[in-house]
Amino acid sequence: MFINGCRYLGKNAQGFDEAENEIDGTVLILIPGGEFRMGAADDVLARPVHRVSISSFWMARTPITNAQYRRFVAATGHQTPGDWEACARKWGEACPVVGVTWFDAIAYAKWAQLRLSTEAEWEYAARGASGRTYPWGDVWDASKCRNGLCTLKGADGWPTPVGAYPEGASPFGCLDMAGN
Repeated sequence: MFINGCRYLGKNAQGFDEAENEIDGTVLILIPGGEFRMGAADDVLARPVHRVSISSFWMARTPITNAQYRRFVAATGHQTPGDWEACARKWGEACPVVGVTWFDAIAYAKWAQLRLSTEAEWEYAARGASGRTYPWGDVWDASKCRNGLCTLKGADGWPTPVGAYPEGASPFGCLDMAGN
């Protein structure tokens, strides 16, 4: 079964449809439409808290990796930004892309026949309809994401490979939505 140039993979552990983009290998999760309270009262940049309705959309399970970005650069001749290559060599091909601009991200998405999520879609995919504080729930747990307090994987201060913290999954199964 194909969905817009993607191969259907079945249901994930959380029960949501997954498909693999045939261009770049991104695994996408079908996030069902719904309503949620967006924002945070205790964060001046996230105020005011307000209700948002979201239509169904596809969201990447993990951030784009350096390996995926490298394929994009090779296929398109895209001029790599700043120190992306140095970071990619230092941290590895399985780590998330860093040091790119919004314009670079748009170019990648266009090449992969995807699109960037909206702010509301990203927050809904991360927090779910219940509006969790963190993708895994309402209580902070430093062991569920790559962060400055981490004493486990990646404690050297560098990013870890995408998906290294499956226990930090969002309600829909998206990974690395807090940390890394």
